[in-house]
Amino acid sequence: MKELQHLARLVDLAEGQYGLVTVAQATGRGVPPRRLDDLVDGGVLEPAADGVVRLRGGARHPHPRLLAAWLLLDPATPAWSRPAPAGGVVSHTSAVQLYGIGDRPGPGHEFTVPRPAPGVAHATVHVADVDDTDWRELHGLPVTRPGRTLVDLAVGGTLDLDELGRVADGLIRGRWADHEDLSAALDRHLRATGQRGDGAAWLDGLLAAAGRDPASAG
Repeated sequence: MKELQHLARLVDLAEGQYGLVTVAQATGRGVPPRRLDDLVDGGVLEPAADGVVRLRGGARHPHPRLLAAWLLLDPATPAWSRPAPAGGVVSHTSAVQLYGIGDRPGPGHEFTVPRPAPGVAHATVHVADVDDTDWRELHGLPVTRPGRTLVDLAVGGTLDLDELGRVADGLIRGRWADHEDLSAALDRHLRATGQRGDGAAWLDGLLAAAGRDPASAG
């Protein structure tokens, strides 16, 4: 009977997290680590990441490793109980991947949190504020909106100008944003940091560096 109760608790957690459960969530619901090991050995669960298991046969997230890393930002709290954006949002190159743009691998997973968070293996955690207007939900994950994503990448300096231009072009072609949206986000960043110039000219320069015609960007 106790074994069935343990499994039912895991199913409850996995149902709202695309089949994933952190070890901390499981133990918090009274499922001992030894029982998790037994279920892995029995083929009911499978390792998804260090500290995360997946209920086999359940739903599969399109980016399971990214979801697992996000869960580990606050490993004891179920996904549905985390306030957004305070609980951390997918950002930078991971946001680009979530939007399905480009094939350049990023430096592991990237997230932005309002205050320092516990370290997560193979993840870069940026500490910065994310306004309510700067994020959205995609595939069950909070992610920075296209304009904020482009600003983060431009300021972070991890991408070349032509790579930034390809990201901007991909966001526009994928209809995640238009030229006006991205220009406005870049313009807000310039004003907030006291820099000269305007967002539209900056965006046009990025598109041109990538060999894209700014005039054709919708």
